[in-house]
Amino acid sequence: MRALPLALTLLAVTACELRDSAPPTQPSAPAAPPPYAGGPLPPPPMPAPGPTVAPTPTPGPATTPSPGCAQVAPGKGLLRGLRVNVGGEARSFDLLIPGSYDNRRAYALVFLFHGSGGSPANARAALPLETVDGDAAILAYPQGRQGSWDLGTQASRNPDVAFFDALVADLTSRYCVDTTRIFAAGFSMGGYMANQLACRRGPRLRAVASHGGGGPYEDQGRYDDQGNLICDGGRPSVPVLVVHGQADGEVAPSEGMNSVKHWTHANRCQGGPQSWGPPPCAAMTGCAQPLVSCFVPGLGHRTWQRAAEVTWAFFGSLR
Repeated sequence: MRALPLALTLLAVTACELRDSAPPTQPSAPAAPPPYAGGPLPPPPMPAPGPTVAPTPTPGPATTPSPGCAQVAPGKGLLRGLRVNVGGEARSFDLLIPGSYDNRRAYALVFLFHGSGGSPANARAALPLETVDGDAAILAYPQGRQGSWDLGTQASRNPDVAFFDALVADLTSRYCVDTTRIFAAGFSMGGYMANQLACRRGPRLRAVASHGGGGPYEDQGRYDDQGNLICDGGRPSVPVLVVHGQADGEVAPSEGMNSVKHWTHANRCQGGPQSWGPPPCAAMTGCAQPLVSCFVPGLGHRTWQRAAEVTWAFFGSLR
């Protein structure tokens, strides 16, 4: 039996999600569709015996500077309440530009999506990448409509996918961005959004990281016989990091496992898990693109204390 439409589950949980919007713990994500009904999900992947293996670089495309590398930066530091036009609607976002920004250097661009009922400030508090990125990234914090992300509408009509597209075009035209190193990450509902973008905008993204989230799902999407959403964004295999608390009582750990299941299939992983980075993280082996998961014992619906560190280590390993 197929999962219920996301629109229905979103309506059912909106009220309880809004009760906690203060950083660093963001409002909870929507209850996602029920887990795939075609068979039991495996337990969270556990590292193979042996010492922890440090992340190793995964080769990628050569650096491609954006048109903004020829421009004088409009500002540095934290820029709040910026706007971009999306189909005639002004959408807002915050931006964090390194204090040492140099328009002769191409920077990674990372989109950080807040949870339901949240804000750019929540997204920044949940994943403070500026504390670990060594001034190597421009960090963008989009604001969802009424604090929410559209997870159900097809990409061709999805206002939040269009928002992402507009932000990429705007920021790469005004700042010096390495267009081969654009990333997305998010907590809770923002983690679902990151997975949606990996599915629908894979060619534009080097990798994504989902914390306490799930997906990708789509109400009107096409699914294979294993219950996996068929991603038609032009790049079915995408490097993905999934971090989830084993004690999460709001977005069940099975939702994180559904994400691992989806990307294990999409990334054509042939082997089992191997230790990666700090425990309990594990990387699937024999994959077309890297897939790492960290199912953290005792962690509830909040970001792991090592979330920023692990996210940047994963992104930084993709060269």
